[in-house]
Amino acid sequence: MVGCVSYEEIQLWSLEQYRLCLEKDREEGADVDALFDELEKSIVANIADDVRVSVQDDNIEMIIRKNFPIDKL
Repeated sequence: MVGCVSYEEIQLWSLEQYRLCLEKDREEGADVDALFDELEKSIVANIADDVRVSVQDDNIEMIIRKNFPIDKL
């Protein structure tokens, strides 16, 4: 699964890592246009800098990260 990392008992998916993998695949000639189109349609993907979802046993954690420039606060 693209953007997914496994640490023994923990599964972790990251939107940022997913984007990086798609970009790498595109550079290598893979047809990922449909996947990029889906990202462009995603409200969360357009608002957040990263989304991380981790699963360990029966626990699911979702962290949505957005960076704000300090000069705009």
